[in-house]
Amino acid sequence: YGAVWFWQMAQDYGLKPILGAEIDDKSGERAVLLIKDFKGYKNLCKLISARHLEKDFCLRKSLIENRQGLVVLTDQEELAVYLLKFPEIDFYLLLSPQKLYRFLKLVSTHKIKVVAGNPVYYLRKEDRFLHHLLRAIDLNQSLSRVAEKELVSDPAWLASVDEFKT
Repeated sequence: YGAVWFWQMAQDYGLKPILGAEIDDKSGERAVLLIKDFKGYKNLCKLISARHLEKDFCLRKSLIENRQGLVVLTDQEELAVYLLKFPEIDFYLLLSPQKLYRFLKLVSTHKIKVVAGNPVYYLRKEDRFLHHLLRAIDLNQSLSRVAEKELVSDPAWLASVDEFKT
């Protein structure tokens, strides 16, 4: 909701921001969508609105219809294989340390572009407590009552280059 303000502030300080969002659907498919240009911004806004307003929102269908100006990152094998049918879509397989070996054959067989990354929910490893606390507030529960399934699985912090190397 603060994208325009953020973009303007970054420009004022000589920074080039990367705007995007993670979008999922009821089937569990998800992707990170990054904008490349103004057309991508408009398409991302359409996708976010459709995700919130359409009961039967389908990520695959919506991506095909609104792909211009977007970069698609996904760590889901089935979605990646589906996107291969559309070479005009600028997409990358998101490789996390946990999924690296599982995806090696897929990457080499299909010549998929890859990017290293992992889901980030907090900045440093030691910030997990803050995530736990925020989940407790969101669920209106005490810390001791928050089930492990309500917390993201690690690593969920912004991993360093050295962490990705190991």
